[in-house]
Parts: sequence; structure tokens; C-alpha cells
Amino acid sequence: MKADTARLALAVSLNWIRSSWLIRFRRPSSYLEKLLAPPAGAKTAGQCHSLNPEDWRIVRKVIRLTLRLTPLILKRHRCLLQSMIALYVLRSRDIPCRLHLGVHKDMNTARAHAWLEVEDRNVIGGHSGEYKEVIRTR
Repeated sequence: MKADTARLALAVSLNWIRSSWLIRFRRPSSYLEKLLAPPAGAKTAGQCHSLNPEDWRIVRKVIRLTLRLTPLILKRHRCLLQSMIALYVLRSRDIPCRLHLGVHKDMNTARAHAWLEVEDRNVIGGHSGEYKEVIRTR
């Protein structure tokens, strides 16, 4: 069990580096198409049945490790990086999830937000109710 946690921690760390590099040094919009497309052969969130308890255990571990790592992440893109990291790791474990990108419902406020859902449960990104969804992964 400890080896599994160590592998998940390594995957989260490597994907943190990958995601933060994409955000800092590349234009994120140029990578949205890659990000929005599920890997070949992967189940999309709409194709799966309920996750088993072991899959939910992995989801909880990935989220916990991602949130533990995020104090090191720039505050400006924190929700996007958290969601991207968890998306990459969960999809690599064949756990279907959806990344949502939205803008604040108040048109006078220029704010965007990203959140991640597993089985229609918001697992990263918190209060998404005040944001209007603009893009959602499959």
C-alpha cells in the first residue's frame, strides 16, 4: 500500500512540474485541445458506471496529494493547475473525470475558474456555483 502511495505522489509531482511549465512558459490555450481530448482508448466520464471503492480511494489520495503540493504553486493559476494535475493522474489510472473551465457570472468581474469532477462530484475547485461553465472535457 505504501508503494502505491509513493507512485501516486511521484505522478502528482511530475504532473505538477508538467502543468506549471505549460502555464508559465506556454500559452495555455494552445494546449487546450490536447487537454480536452481523453487519451486513446480511455473511458470518458459519460461512458462509465459507478466507481468502485478502490477507485474512490485512489481519487481521494490523488486529491490529497495534489492539495498538499499546491502551496508551492503560483496563486494566479492555482485552480487550473490543481485540476490539470489531478486530471492527468486520474486519467492515467483509467478513472474518468471532467475538467470544467468557467467565467464569473457577474459580468463586471473578470475572473475565471477551473474545477474537476468525478461522477458529477466536484473534487477540486470548490465553489463552482458562481461561475458559468464555458468549456468541459469529455
